[in-house]
Amino acid sequence: MRKKFIGSIAAVLSLSVCLSIVGCAGNSGNEEGDVPKLEIGSAELTDSPAWIEKAVSIPEYDKIDSMLFENGQSDYAIVIAADAAANTYTAASELNYFISLASGVSFSMLEADSATWSESAHYISIGDNAVSKAAGVTVLETLNSHGFVVRTVGESLFLQGVTSTGDIFAVYDLLSKVLGYEYYMDDEIAIAEADSLACPDFDYTDEPDIEYRSTQIGYQNGLVSTRYKTVSAKFMAPEGVSTWHNSLQYIPYNEYGTQYPEWFATDLQGLCLTAHGDTEKYEKLVETVGDKMRTVISNNPDGDTIAFTHMDVGTWCTCAECTDLKTKYGTDSASMIIFMNDVVDYVETWREETYPDRDNIRYLFFAYTATVQAPVKEENGTIVPIDEDVKFHDKLGVIYAPISSDFFHGKNEPQNSSYLKQMQEWHALAGENMYYWFYQSYFYNYFLFYNNFDSMQDNYRAAVDNGAVWMYDQSQYNNAASTGFQMLKVYLSSKLMWNVDADVSALTQNFFERYFKAASDTMYELFTGMRLNNLWMSESLGVSGWIGTRINTSEYFKLNTLLEWEALIEQAYEDIEPLKTSDPDAYQKVYDRINLESLSVRYLLIDLYGTQIYTTQELYDLKQQFKQDCADLNITRLSEGELITVLWSQWGI
Repeated sequence: MRKKFIGSIAAVLSLSVCLSIVGCAGNSGNEEGDVPKLEIGSAELTDSPAWIEKAVSIPEYDKIDSMLFENGQSDYAIVIAADAAANTYTAASELNYFISLASGVSFSMLEADSATWSESAHYISIGDNAVSKAAGVTVLETLNSHGFVVRTVGESLFLQGVTSTGDIFAVYDLLSKVLGYEYYMDDEIAIAEADSLACPDFDYTDEPDIEYRSTQIGYQNGLVSTRYKTVSAKFMAPEGVSTWHNSLQYIPYNEYGTQYPEWFATDLQGLCLTAHGDTEKYEKLVETVGDKMRTVISNNPDGDTIAFTHMDVGTWCTCAECTDLKTKYGTDSASMIIFMNDVVDYVETWREETYPDRDNIRYLFFAYTATVQAPVKEENGTIVPIDEDVKFHDKLGVIYAPISSDFFHGKNEPQNSSYLKQMQEWHALAGENMYYWFYQSYFYNYFLFYNNFDSMQDNYRAAVDNGAVWMYDQSQYNNAASTGFQMLKVYLSSKLMWNVDADVSALTQNFFERYFKAASDTMYELFTGMRLNNLWMSESLGVSGWIGTRINTSEYFKLNTLLEWEALIEQAYEDIEPLKTSDPDAYQKVYDRINLESLSVRYLLIDLYGTQIYTTQELYDLKQQFKQDCADLNITRLSEGELITVLWSQWGI
């Protein structure tokens, strides 16, 4: 019987108290120009790497009576504008690369100005160019910036995005529909093998549900991020200033503190955005921040987003003016909104005159810690700003970052009812300028499994329902590799940010079968056990799904549970043993993937029970092997703020 995946977890939750786990048996995104241009005519055939999986069926699709290639030959040419953007060149390169992997065929390439359009022409046109114009192909203005059209006109195929980024996504979508292309990670890509391929008869558009989708872990960069279709907004900041938690970098105390002490909070942990009630000093602060933003805009011609955000602390200025505002509005976010409205107005007055064509720039602040609550009220059942002073400028947006939320559960569940209400309130203020920052790891310990698998879809849907234009689901952004099924999280997140109604069960099934191959059933059993253990902690022990909850204790991870998980790891190695002789490269790849997931289990056994169940020599050897495996697998951090060397020091190795 085929195993059931994430979508069926609810069917077994009621049984969790009977299972052994209870104890009786137990990153922000790539931009235009990040990749080099492929010169016209320079496409090369590439031998198929071992990690390309060709055991994929060619999907059924509507066809016309013309062949894109047949018996290793093609008279189709890729057509792009000579002055196309870097991403359009990348789209052409990616199309040729994957077609060559599937078939050995490489399309020739033409500059659009030298191509003559007719109904019988054999072109694959990418992006906006002279041929697409002659064929009358346009993209709907209602699509967002990463949307695209795929259309057959005559015997030619047109792939065109709203922007050049959309050109790339159109290519990936075409490959998926005609060759079963699927990107799981950089060394696991599926595509059908084909000697011949008919030209499709297509006419459709698509766009992501969340326009900008930021990367999550250190593994995602460059072309990897593009293939996951995770492309963020183009954030810009002054030189030497971070994208996030940057207010004291914009206005450093050592530069301004002596002359303008009113600009700083009473505890010096942030800025005083009212300048302690001094009107003249307040206006000067607005101008100083605004002037720096003006410089940023001038220095970043492609940038579209500026974030001015408070420091990573939970405190706020308590001067009389700030205290009065908090009393009036019920939240510290009011002073930030009022200040940002004035800054945006100052910058936009200049921008409209200096760069009138850059109307897409947005200015953001954090709804986070002290500012997480919106200054709103209800009138006749409608959420509205408390008064005109906290009504958003139309270019002002907010990054809603509910760090105290329970991400074991969705925003529509009782545990998160207050956070769903906050999302609705901020949406009422910011409209479509809603940016979401969610969390999916225990940042104090990267070896601990964090179960947001069962809430991810619900949370993303709630974000889309409440105006999401950008999403960053923060994970182990500074770790080169991650255990705890993080690669599955990356895959699912990239899929759900594009389509929040995607079939999570089917996606998970496909991932396990491709990623773990012969060990997929066993590894899925381990995955299910870890999720159920988190559920048991939550439902039976009342453990919060907050990312800061300390769970690395024997109370939450029973010895028998960990030993059962260890046995599943050993079974997974046995499952792939035949590959050692039939396909040594595939064996090593899957072995490393199992080994990566074993780290979470082995860490807990060593850390919680090591002195109880192992001899001194055994424990030492296990720690040394763990250390070696972390080095081989490129694990670089123990936590968000600690290198892996901290663990070796703790373990005395």
